[in-house]
Amino acid sequence: MKTDAEREHQWLHQLIGEWTSEAHASMEPGKLPETWKGTESVRSLGGLWIVAEGQGEMPGGGLATMMMTLGYDPQTRRFVGTWIGSMMTHLWCRRRGPRCGRTRADAGGRGTGHGRRRKDGEVPGRHRAQDPRPPGVDLTHAGR
Repeated sequence: MKTDAEREHQWLHQLIGEWTSEAHASMEPGKLPETWKGTESVRSLGGLWIVAEGQGEMPGGGLATMMMTLGYDPQTRRFVGTWIGSMMTHLWCRRRGPRCGRTRADAGGRGTGHGRRRKDGEVPGRHRAQDPRPPGVDLTHAGR
């Protein structure tokens, strides 16, 4: 059975490539923010999914590896995916309906830091002026 890619699947292709990241967060109230760096390699799986593998520094030292899958479910009209990391035993799921794991909102967690992913070769400080999502795609509701 072959599934044809829809425009939302094609939208995912902009994430394919080699990425670098830098994150900043205050780990304790009143402390200066710490900085962590990482890399991520994103590839397509059959034109319908992306698979991302990342490595990065952990707060307090050490390295971690993370894996993410991301796709689009035409039946629910939602982006879906999973995320796992070598620093925990929890499987994070992003989808509408029954969950295979708690989401960040379910856990009541909210980060105090911020970060920005940058595709290798991208000039820092330059952002897309236009929303790259196809009309009707709302990622703010993905997985909630």
